[in-house]
Amino acid sequence: MTKSTHALFICVSLFVKHVTAQTESIVNGNTAKEPELNFWGKVSGNGVSPDGRFTHYNNGTKYVALDKHEYDGQLLPLRWRDADGGSIVEKNIYRVKLPSSVRESLQDYAYEIGLYDYLDFIFPDNLLEIGTDRFVRLEGELWHNKRPQGEWSSDMHWISPADKTSHDGYLRALGDGNLDTVLQSIGEALGLDGLSCYHLTFIIVQTCEEGYIHHDFTKTGAKGFNLIIPMEIVPDAEPELDVVDSGCNSGRLKYEEDVGLLIGDDALHATAKAEYEEDIRLMATVFMADVNESNVNQMEYSQPYPPDDPVTRLAEAGNHWNRNGSGKLPQNSFIDREPGEDDLDEYEQEDTEEDVSDEDDYDELEIDEDSSLAAQINYLRDTNDFLLKEVNDLRDQNLKITNLLKKVTATLELSGDEL
Repeated sequence: MTKSTHALFICVSLFVKHVTAQTESIVNGNTAKEPELNFWGKVSGNGVSPDGRFTHYNNGTKYVALDKHEYDGQLLPLRWRDADGGSIVEKNIYRVKLPSSVRESLQDYAYEIGLYDYLDFIFPDNLLEIGTDRFVRLEGELWHNKRPQGEWSSDMHWISPADKTSHDGYLRALGDGNLDTVLQSIGEALGLDGLSCYHLTFIIVQTCEEGYIHHDFTKTGAKGFNLIIPMEIVPDAEPELDVVDSGCNSGRLKYEEDVGLLIGDDALHATAKAEYEEDIRLMATVFMADVNESNVNQMEYSQPYPPDDPVTRLAEAGNHWNRNGSGKLPQNSFIDREPGEDDLDEYEQEDTEEDVSDEDDYDELEIDEDSSLAAQINYLRDTNDFLLKEVNDLRDQNLKITNLLKKVTATLELSGDEL
């Protein structure tokens, strides 16, 4: 899809949303409100400082204590090291002990779909342009790759399922890794009614110049979370995540193998400055929520799939864990093979012994390049699927606008006015 076509669809979508909002305001008698400030009144929008930069560094950087967990699934609130005061960093953010099977299953899955090959292709010579995205096929499945806008000041890429097939495959990998036990622990510890893992991503970064402070969720009633799962962390690297407490003190967290980070409402964080010479950091992220009528419109989305659909979110509420025991992650049908280091060692050995050229990787992964007509065809096919979805969404929005205009016309006719 060309930039102009993409821009056109964005503009049309924004226009439709604007008209819909204005029309609903007329019908309901509402007036527009200014965006609310964050809970401490010093940052605005999605938890960012007014200039979009991490401006809350204190002079002496604090560090998060790495307290030892006692069992898989245990949640421990983030607190500063005793030398830094020992106090809780912020509510709604926890370190979570993960069974090693979660990491191993995700690694196996990433190898099976060719994600590691794709990352070898991207870093460092084929990065996307800042603020752009594209669709790619990995082992026949449709995925979406996005490099966030410039304020992230990094070469970070977000690679997410782009349709139900790849989304369900990711969920099965989580199920195979027994993330169910973690969901149960989270739900019970936080007093939730249910959990749905609705938005999934792989996050990759090699360099970051400056942290971009933000929060992932807000106004969900402490029921929406981002679970960050370390898959590949760089040995002996400096702490990788910046966190901020309610007193505007900032500090750093060191990622640990088989320890996840659960980030909820208004928990401010940022990727810390990093520069890895050859390695990359690979994380899996799982947006999960205890969805209900009061928070369904506060769900966070950073990628095209799944679409922002409150009806679907409510229908799937508690589908991956709930108090009556009926929620569970899906699993692959094969149960005779457990993920483990043997599979990874074999893959790595093959990769070392066989010199695979960029061209071979390109053919296998169907990467979009000007030099390949076949890849262009594949890319156009992928973007055509996306455009069809956009057209359907626009038709739905048009129908809503038409119905609202009818209501406005009827209201004005009753009052004797004209449209």
